Amino acid sequence: MKNKIFARINSYRKLYKLIIAVIAITVVVIAFADEYEKITYLSRYGLWHILALLALMGTYLFVFSYQMLLALRSCSNVRLRFMPWFKYFIIGRFVNKIASQSGIIYRAVFLKRDYGITYAQFAGAFSFLSWLNLVFYFGLAGILILIYDPHLKFNGVNAASCVFCFFGITMIAPVILKMFFRLKPPLTPFFARVYNLVINILNSFSKACKNKLLVGFTTLLALLVFCIVLLQFHVMLSVFDTDLNVAQISLFFVLLKLSSILIITPANIGIREIAFGILAASSGLSMSEGIMLSAILRIIGYCVVLPLGLIYGGLELWRSNV
Repeated sequence: MKNKIFARINSYRKLYKLIIAVIAITVVVIAFADEYEKITYLSRYGLWHILALLALMGTYLFVFSYQMLLALRSCSNVRLRFMPWFKYFIIGRFVNKIASQSGIIYRAVFLKRDYGITYAQFAGAFSFLSWLNLVFYFGLAGILILIYDPHLKFNGVNAASCVFCFFGITMIAPVILKMFFRLKPPLTPFFARVYNLVINILNSFSKACKNKLLVGFTTLLALLVFCIVLLQFHVMLSVFDTDLNVAQISLFFVLLKLSSILIITPANIGIREIAFGILAASSGLSMSEGIMLSAILRIIGYCVVLPLGLIYGGLELWRSNV
C-alpha cells in the first residue's frame, strides 16, 4: 500500500514537472519571438570562439570534479583517486543529459559498490560542496557589486542587498536544519529511517566543515571556477552589441549555480532561460539575449559531456544499470 502511494506521488511529481517545463518553454519561445533577429549573433561566432568555449567548459568540469573529490575524501576517509572519480563524474553528467538527476543516483550507487562510500557520506559531501560554493559565490557577487556597480538593481530591488540577504540565509541554513533535527525523532519506522539518514548526512556535512584545509582549498578552487565562467561569459558576450561588467556577470553565475541545485523542471529547461532573460533585461541586455546565453551554455555543455561520456561507456552503463 505504501509503495503504491509513493509511486502515485512520484508520477504526479513527474507530471507537474513536465507541465511546468512545457509552460516555461512556451514563455521562452514567445519572449524570443519578439526579437528573433538577435539569433543572427550566432553567425558572428568564429572557430576560436567555439574552441575557447569548449576548452573553458572542459576546464570547468575538471576543476569542479576535483572539488567534489576533495569533499568525498574528507567525508568518507576513502583515498579515491582522481581518474576513477572523474569517470564517475563524467558518466553522471552524461546520464543527467538523458534522464535528469539520474547522474547523482548513478554516482552514489557505484561509489558504494566499488569503494564502500555510503549514501550518507556521498550526500554529505555533495551538500557540503553545494553549500560552500553558494555561500562563497553569494558573498563574492555582493562584494563585486559594491565595488563595480553599487547602484545595480534587479527588477527595482538593490542587487547587493538581495545577494547579501541570500548569503545570510544560505550561511545559517545548516545550523537551523541541525537544530530542527535535534528534536525527538519520529516514532514510525519509516520516518525513523529517514531521520537517521538525515542525521548521518548532517554528520558528514559537519565533518567536512571542520576540515579547515578542505574549506580553504575548495574555496580557492571555487574562485578558479568563477574566473573560468567569467571568461566564458566574456567570450559569449564578445559578439553581442552590449557588454556586461564583472558585477553583472557574477549575478548570472549565481543564477547558473542555483539552477544546478534547485531543480524545478528536467535540467531546469525553460526555467533557467526565463531567469537569464529577466536578469539580462535588468542588466542592459534584452530578454532574448539572456535566453541565448543560457542556450549557448547548454549546447557547449552537451558538446563536451556527451563525447566524454561515450568514451567512458556512459550509454552502455546507463542502459544496463540506471
